[in-house]
Amino acid sequence: MITDNNPRNLSNDTILELFGIFSSSADFSILHKSLYEVFDIEYNDELFQISIFSIFNGTRVLNGLSRNSIRSLGGLLTLTINDLFELKGLGEKTVISICKQLSKYRGMDYAQIAENKKQTGAEREKFEENKIYFDKLKDEIININIESLDEIDSFDICVELGVAFENYIDVCLGTAPRGRDILKKRIGLLQVEKSTLDYIGKQYGISRERVRQIIKRVSNKLSAQSYKTKGSYFEAIVKILSSIDCEKLVHVLFVEFIDLYGVDYIKVFLQSLFGKDNSEQILEIYNNYTYNEREKQKRKLSDENKRSRKQKDVEKLKHVLCFPGEKKAYNNTITKKPQLRKINEDNGCRTGEIYLSKAKKVVQYESGIERKVLLFLENNEYVSEINTQCIVIPYEYADKEREYYPDIVIKTVNNEICVLEVKTFFQMPIYQNVLKFRAMHEFCKKNGMGYTIIDERMRSIFDHKISSYNKEFAEILIKECKENGSLNYGQYKKLMSENNSNIKMMELSTLVLQEHLKWSLKPFNLSVE
Repeated sequence: MITDNNPRNLSNDTILELFGIFSSSADFSILHKSLYEVFDIEYNDELFQISIFSIFNGTRVLNGLSRNSIRSLGGLLTLTINDLFELKGLGEKTVISICKQLSKYRGMDYAQIAENKKQTGAEREKFEENKIYFDKLKDEIININIESLDEIDSFDICVELGVAFENYIDVCLGTAPRGRDILKKRIGLLQVEKSTLDYIGKQYGISRERVRQIIKRVSNKLSAQSYKTKGSYFEAIVKILSSIDCEKLVHVLFVEFIDLYGVDYIKVFLQSLFGKDNSEQILEIYNNYTYNEREKQKRKLSDENKRSRKQKDVEKLKHVLCFPGEKKAYNNTITKKPQLRKINEDNGCRTGEIYLSKAKKVVQYESGIERKVLLFLENNEYVSEINTQCIVIPYEYADKEREYYPDIVIKTVNNEICVLEVKTFFQMPIYQNVLKFRAMHEFCKKNGMGYTIIDERMRSIFDHKISSYNKEFAEILIKECKENGSLNYGQYKKLMSENNSNIKMMELSTLVLQEHLKWSLKPFNLSVE
């Protein structure tokens, strides 16, 4: 502990941090100089007209100075560092915070300080405008009729929101790299795969509970940032969100955004925009948006519509099934086969269990769309039995032998066995998935089974193969991939802009599949196979 001329016996860390701000060697005489001298600010009576409220934004700083009747910048600058420590209600951290803020005005005269204050006022005004936008948006989201939402192609919007949010995390948590990295690994970003609490804990040598506490702390820190830190982030988010109407925005947040990033991600994202209480209120609406309510709406259909719907569902399922080899009849039941791979229950609220009469047991599902498909099969008259992840198919990826467990296995009324994989439509052409599907094709061909890869709307991978896409842009894209080896998301967007192309993600998926490109999503990467 340093004692020489040391006010209040300050810790070494505090003294060193203060001298770092003053850009001075450890000369304690500087603690007895006025702040005018310390920061080389020219004295001017006009400085007494500048309110501290236009200089500082921290509540603790403003309250501490106000309690001691210091309300102007000129009045504050007449004090010494020792005087600050003697003021009531000002601790070491608060004094350091005051000095850090004043250091931004080092060497300025009154005119320069006034101009800086004017710019700060404009930033605050713009921030307040954006804050009003988010308050209004929150009310619109709360009052919207979620059942009437239409689907839109919003992948690009989701990616842009994710990039803006990732930049905000880097700015806010730059001084806390461990907390930042733990949060990224937990919620999963475009460049970082999502990890479980246990896995993160083992990486850092801490408990699962400690990981959860760190995530909670840094999440609160994100929502508690000052208007200066949030200013540019709010500006970028407002620019993206205001480009679409509220109904489409809710679909983006509650459907596409959650499917791409997960529930943990959107919790932190909404908290940074709306604050903790408002984000919890919005998420409560999402939690009430259950699939049971959708099923209830379907039951209101007339009996005639139901019969027609059942027949259409049978035809729809037959249409997407493919038998690559000679069909084989299986008389044995498939419901007694054990589930070979357990679902990770730490994947958010879309993972769960459901009882199926055709499975004669409770089965697990890994996503919302998988649950929809299971319910579709349960009510489909063409299906007699259902099981989940009871088959293992070997395949090779990244020069490694791997095992693949298809999501669903069904037995039809004709005693045919069919293997089903559930993916979102634009994820089907991702290269690792393509390799899995090729292995599934060969497996089913060898065993006389049928197979399909579908999404919740019963669109199959075969629909990609008959869809159209921009052939001219495809040639340019393939050429760039060959010249550069691969393209990241920024290069891909730049290429689209240079060629005046507006390729939606669904069209890109079709292009990738038909042109046999290698495509990964996390991180985004395109290359020639």
